[in-house]
Amino acid sequence: MLTSIVTTEGYNILLAQTGKEALEAAGTYLPDVILLDIMMPGMDGFEVCRKLKTNKNTRQIPVIFVTARTDTEAVEKGFDVGGDDYVSKPFNDRELLARLKTHIERYKLQRDITREHALMTSVLEDSPIMFCRFNADYELEYVNQAFQFWFRGDFSDLEGVNLLTHFPGRRELDFIRHLDRISLGKQSDTRIFSNTGKDGKTHYIQWHYRGIFSRNDDVIAYQCFGKDVTEQELMFQKLNARNVLLEHTQVLGKMMNWEMDPKIGKISFEQNISLIFEELENDNEFKKTFDMEFFFDLVHPDDQKELHNKVNVYIKEKTPISSFFRVIYDDTVYSLRIHAFYEKDKKGEIIAYRGILQNVSELVGYENAVNIWKERKPACSKPLVRASSCLIPIILFCRQTMPPRVWSVMKKLTILSVKNAFIYFITGTANAPSVPPTMRSKRVSACKRKNPT
Repeated sequence: MLTSIVTTEGYNILLAQTGKEALEAAGTYLPDVILLDIMMPGMDGFEVCRKLKTNKNTRQIPVIFVTARTDTEAVEKGFDVGGDDYVSKPFNDRELLARLKTHIERYKLQRDITREHALMTSVLEDSPIMFCRFNADYELEYVNQAFQFWFRGDFSDLEGVNLLTHFPGRRELDFIRHLDRISLGKQSDTRIFSNTGKDGKTHYIQWHYRGIFSRNDDVIAYQCFGKDVTEQELMFQKLNARNVLLEHTQVLGKMMNWEMDPKIGKISFEQNISLIFEELENDNEFKKTFDMEFFFDLVHPDDQKELHNKVNVYIKEKTPISSFFRVIYDDTVYSLRIHAFYEKDKKGEIIAYRGILQNVSELVGYENAVNIWKERKPACSKPLVRASSCLIPIILFCRQTMPPRVWSVMKKLTILSVKNAFIYFITGTANAPSVPPTMRSKRVSACKRKNPT
């Protein structure tokens, strides 16, 4: 009767007359559900169910007891040995089929979950990403191979152990202390931890935390994913160092980047433009963004026409420009240099108008001073150098005929003349200085001693 009820619904069945045959058939074919009679020759249904549940291949298969016994003791024993349900004789067709369908669907769903879990576990084991799982008390539940490789240890026997307590001196495990930051209001977080390895090098690990919560919003587990980001972190540090160096260079060179929107006529600087003018650091009139008209109003009248023409070339003809011009602010003239270029996409379309503005007032002042020096130097340096070059051979020629005291005075005068000639050559001073009084008095006294009359 039971066979006809089940087969009419399209189920395929296997029949076993004894408990031994039932165990062999279940282990070979792995059915979706087992209908098991309690009263069987040799091995009863309770013993068969107990052995099915101890076998890892058949423990998940639902077992439904079919029995005429409805006493409480038999029902409780059936559930104690691992039974999932029971059906009493005589059968109710609809009830039996409903129970079969429910247990088969549940078993298939559980089997799919188990398969996905096994697949996920294999992915975690083969992944280069470190993974670990902790319970609500920060005790270890699972770690993958990447975690064990990175932390140089076998953690398979440490399930249920608090790693911070077990390894108090391992700083690389300090990331576990961050688990207390995870809560219902902040269910995930990311942080980077650094530690020094045995090789003396600093390593950076980025940990991503995720909390698992119950229906009562209580934390039941923590999942942690770790990734070695040493190369990225070192590159980021180098980039920051270069950015700081660039900022210092811009401050020392009085340069600043800018971006222009020609449609609305706005110029935006990366910082307050007054930073490139030492005298205007506290001037609130200069901001990061202002109208182009305000900028052109500050330009020196002699430079406005040329600057307007170059800006039109830059905007309309799409040609980069470079130009020097002057601005007047607070009765002070500043010399500026502007470089304007573009940022384009892969198709060559302009997506941004950018450039650099630099205060070159000091450089212009140096160039003007050099030009003045060049104009004045030829008028005075050549005759003095020529005179000094003629004076030295004459003095050397007269060296043999001069008394020692006279030669001492002439030598000092020669050195002084060469020194003055060099000073004239450098500074361009037109008038030669007179002989110092001390030298003049020594020269007169020497002549008096030589010619007492």
